[in-house]
Amino acid sequence: MGILKLTHMSMVGADLNSPSKLLRQKREAELAVLEEFPTATIIRSTDIFEENDFTYSKYLKAQRYWKVVPVPNRGQRIHQPVFAADVAEAASRSLLLDHTEGRIAELGGPVRFTTNDLLRWASECNNQRHLVMHLPRWVFDIACHINERYPVHQGALLGTKAPAWTKDWVDRQFIDNVAMPERDPELLDWEDFGIPQEDLYRMEEKYFITSAMFAQGQPYFDHGQRM
Repeated sequence: MGILKLTHMSMVGADLNSPSKLLRQKREAELAVLEEFPTATIIRSTDIFEENDFTYSKYLKAQRYWKVVPVPNRGQRIHQPVFAADVAEAASRSLLLDHTEGRIAELGGPVRFTTNDLLRWASECNNQRHLVMHLPRWVFDIACHINERYPVHQGALLGTKAPAWTKDWVDRQFIDNVAMPERDPELLDWEDFGIPQEDLYRMEEKYFITSAMFAQGQPYFDHGQRM
């Protein structure tokens, strides 16, 4: 019988003209999938958060080790993080729906905030004062060049195996990570998967607890239970 349904996971911002190599590759992957499987559903999500995730835990780790956290783009990048289980639910439902075939969905979380807001919020949760240093782009470019060539340097400092900062990561800090399905009537939203916006898991429900635990060096596990 072969493959009857296919859902491909991608990222918000996927674009062949993006300054980010990752986002260009994401769009290339989408086109390759649709060429071979025209009825595939493409789900683009914003940055995903989960327990011990690599995206947002990076900021908590930086606050744990440094009292002054360097931030690109003056901390003005807009985030709209989405819970991993919510995206997985949409992906699962897409396999049972016909109206999502051959279409693209843009899915983001229920809250938008800047990088400055995130660090301020995490600092309040930690009950510790952390300063934010807005450094120029060229400083991060130099640091990323070193980190990519010698990844053990920052990887050891932040407890990660891969370099925490790369040039492509810095490129993406100048691109807002928000879902905007309203800009194109052909784009799918949560409602197209039968998932109400008010049911989405909010990031602060998890990080209000886990960021404080992480600051104290304690392991944390959240398993996605809503509060």
